[in-house]
Formats: sequence, C-alpha cells, structure tokens
Amino acid sequence: MKRVLIFFLSLLLAFSLVACKSESSTSKATVSNNPSLSNLDLLQEFDKFKNKIDNISSISKKEKEIDKLIKRIGVGNFPLIQDNNIIFLYRAESKEKDIAFISDLSNWKKIKLEQLADTSLYYLHLKAPAGSRFDYKFMVDRELKNDPLNNNTIINGVFGLNSQVIMPKYHSQGYWKGDLEIKKGHLNKKIIGEIEVSIYLPADYEENPSKGYPVLYFLGGDKYLKYGDITNTLDKMTAKNKIDQVIGVFIDSKDLSSEDEITSHLIKRIIAYVDGEYSTLADANKRVLIGYDIFAELALDTILDDNGIVTSYLGQSPLLSEQSIKLLTDNPQENIRFYLHWGKFANEQQQINNFKMIKRLKEAGYQYKAEINLDGNDWGNWRENIAQGLEYILSDKHSANGVDSLAIKEDFAGQYPNYFEIENNESIVTEQGDGSYQITFKDSSFVKLSHYQFSSFNFESKLELLSDAPFALVFSGEQKYTLMIDSQQRLITIFGDGGEELYHKGIGDLIPMKSIKLIAKDNKLNIYLNNKGIAKVDFSTETGKYLSILGIKGTKVRLNNLSIEEEF
Repeated sequence: MKRVLIFFLSLLLAFSLVACKSESSTSKATVSNNPSLSNLDLLQEFDKFKNKIDNISSISKKEKEIDKLIKRIGVGNFPLIQDNNIIFLYRAESKEKDIAFISDLSNWKKIKLEQLADTSLYYLHLKAPAGSRFDYKFMVDRELKNDPLNNNTIINGVFGLNSQVIMPKYHSQGYWKGDLEIKKGHLNKKIIGEIEVSIYLPADYEENPSKGYPVLYFLGGDKYLKYGDITNTLDKMTAKNKIDQVIGVFIDSKDLSSEDEITSHLIKRIIAYVDGEYSTLADANKRVLIGYDIFAELALDTILDDNGIVTSYLGQSPLLSEQSIKLLTDNPQENIRFYLHWGKFANEQQQINNFKMIKRLKEAGYQYKAEINLDGNDWGNWRENIAQGLEYILSDKHSANGVDSLAIKEDFAGQYPNYFEIENNESIVTEQGDGSYQITFKDSSFVKLSHYQFSSFNFESKLELLSDAPFALVFSGEQKYTLMIDSQQRLITIFGDGGEELYHKGIGDLIPMKSIKLIAKDNKLNIYLNNKGIAKVDFSTETGKYLSILGIKGTKVRLNNLSIEEEF
C-alpha cells in the first residue's frame, strides 16, 4: 500500500508540472417522405441488409441489392433516422476511396465511413439529440460534397450549400420563412458618408408619421439579409404581435473594422443619421446592437466602449476573447441588457468563454438571458433562434436568466463531443462503445477533462473498475485534491495539496464499485459510492480548475455516463 501511495504522489507531482447513450430501441423509423417505411425498425433492417450483403459472393449481385435498397427508400429520404440514431449512406464512384463525414456534430473534424464489404456503399451510424438540427458534408478524397441521397440543404456562410439533418423532435417556429398573407416591410439602401447601409421600415411606416420606433443595428447585416432571411422574421413577428414594429439597419460586414474605435465611430455616425432621417425613439434603451460570431464580439466591445449610446445587446454564437470578457469587469454599465445564445455543438473553448461571460454578467448584476440550442453555430441556428432574442430584448421582461450553470451530461452513446484530452498520449488507450467510454492505462499517466473549469460542482458517474490497479480523480487549481480508490486494498484515500493524507476509509462492502458521486459545495466534499454516503471532507471549492483521471499501468475503468454541473 505504501508503494502505491508513493507512486500516486509522484504521479501527482508530474501532473502538477503540466499546464494546468446505449438505448435498446424498439421504436419505429423516421423517414421524411416515405410513409411506407414508418413502421420499420430501421436499425434492425439495416443490420439484416448488411448480413445479406455479406452472404452474397457476386459483386454485381451485391450492387444490385444496394440499388434496390436506395430505390425502396428513395433518394431524398436519407439519412435513415430512428429516435436519436442516424445512419448515413454514401454510394462511391469507382475511383472514390476515402470517404469521411464532417459536421457540426464533430466540430467539423473527420469521421471515417465504413465500407460495406467490398461494395460501393459506405455507411456511418451516429447518435444525436432527438430535438437537434445540424449541417454536414462528406469529404470524398479531400473534396467536400453534399449528401446526394439527401435533398434537405441549407445555405452556410463558410461552405456554401450544406446538407442538413432535422431530427424528429426538433421544434421550429419558422419566423424566417416567407408568408404571402402578411404585410411586408420595405428595404431601402442609403449612403451614409462612404458607407452603404440597408434600412428596413415596417409595412405601415408611412401611415404612422408621428410614431417612434425602436431600432435594431445588425453588424454583418448583409449576411443577415442573405442567409438569415431576417426581414421575414421581422415581418412575421410583428404580424403575430410577438414584437413591436421596429426599424432595422444593416451594416455590411466589409465596412466593419476589427478595430473597436473605428467601428464605434462608424456606428455613432450611422445612429445620428438614422435618428435624424427616420421616426426613431432616440433613446439608448430603444437601440439594439446585434451580431453573430466575430461580429457578436465586435457588438459587445462597441456597447461597452460607447458609454450609453446603445444599451441592448443580442449576440449569436459569440466568439469572445478574454479581453472582451474583461471589459465587463473593467467598464461596468449596469443599464445594459444582454441576450446571447449559441449551439450545443460549439467547440469547447467557445463554450468556456461564453460561460465566463455569463458568470460575469451574473456577478455584476446585469439583466441578461442566455440559451443553448441543440444546433450548430451557423445560419441554420441563427435565423431560427434570433426570434427568442428579439422577443426578450424588445420586451419589458427582466426575469429568467436561462443558462446559469455549466453542465456536462454525457452517456457516451454518440461520437460527440469528446470531453477528454487524450491526443498524442501514447500511455492511454480509449474505446468509446455503445453507451460507454473505456480508458486503459498502458503506463502511468492522466486524462484531463479538456478545457472545463469547475469550482462549486456536482460530479456523478456510473463506472466500473475493470482491474485491481488503483485509479484516482484529481481536482486541481491553486489547491489540489486527489481522491484515490484502491479496489485491491479496498481503501479510499484523499490527499491534500502537499500530498498529506486528509482522509482514508475501508470500503470493503462497496466493492465492486458501480458508481461514484461527488458534491462540492460550501467548502465541503460529499462522497457517495454505490449511492451510499461515505464521507464529508473539508474542501476548497473556490480554487478548483481542472478535473483529471489518474492511473498506473494496468488501470482500466469504464464510464457508463458522466454528469458534471457547476453552478454560477
């Protein structure tokens, strides 16, 4: 036991030197335009089809069976969707060999398709939330292609036209879709200095000359008009009395500078022009600055630097820097209202910075609302979900803040996202099965939960120890705590920052261990094994930053789910 303790303490020292769902489904298929398949279990049927192909020796006969399958389902009715399961198919040409899938789901990293026997058919089985929507493409021998079997496409600002998947429980309000039965506003181009802007006026603007209107200023406005169908959204939300009538000002992306002072000066000039030429409510509280991606950060910086010219912010999937977040602290303006949203399928660092911003907003007492959509971070998300932002920011509501915790809930049923930092670590072998994530240590090492930072948190995981070798969870920051479980010695031990033993207890009756739950709150760490409370230990929750799993050669652990939530 002493040797094991010495090892873990030495491994912990090495660590401190480093920069510090399978659901058995019996439900039926979802195939968009083919009702004849609605009563089939598509997963089962596709498995039967694969077995059938494997048992055919003739290549030509295999290809004929593939022809029959595609004809039966119908071009335009792919991919195959059942609950949260998706099967993508790609029929390769004779010279096409390297077929991969890239998507919002994979953060646009490649996932290889598997070839069916030695045929021209490649396939990929993934899982996604049943209420989600996402873009995707195939990468075929380094060439990007849309799915030829899927007619459902969407314009994307980066890749042009993308294939998209809309899952069965996805809810769309569809404000961006045109409606011939409602009154439409008017869009005009105006020259302000050397800048051309587009200005949207509500349908009956001319009929109400004495009425004053709030004004929405769109940074990257040309893209909102081209990809976001924003005038349809404004027309329809107004007609349905979701928002008051507004004036929209669209500033082209080419005219915006990454220099905050230049953009700020430009916006002041445009505001002065609009207030002078149109019936606006010339009040900072009735002006909204709106942006997406990099323009959402530009909008934030402009509001914080402008000292009260605009006091409402709507950010869509903002790409925030530490400098922008710091402005919230250094230049507080309590009268500003914030709305921001982003897609769940964002990269980890983008999510971290968004959560940091929310934390600052909450600590400073700002009025805000934040939402995470089951979507990517592109125009499919932005055109659909800007409606919630407009409804909040243009109303007098000051209540619900929406997202106020960073939550990871993973059942390892899909291939996104990978929360563990394992790249280039030859000491670790990982295997993501159908509903589990297995980590095998070939040598002494650690696996860090990538990017996420925690202080007060709840941690819960169903796990299995598949070997007698000990493993440990490390919570590290300015202070460090190591919780080691040694199933061979039947002991749980907690070490403090300097390696001193803070707690140990025999857990003989709790082996084999099936689950672990840790609740860190109010400077106490509550430990539960197999749903049984075993300890409450003094624990500083203010300095925690990283969570890691440590193991030695032979340590093998399987996670069947993982849930971590940090409250702000």
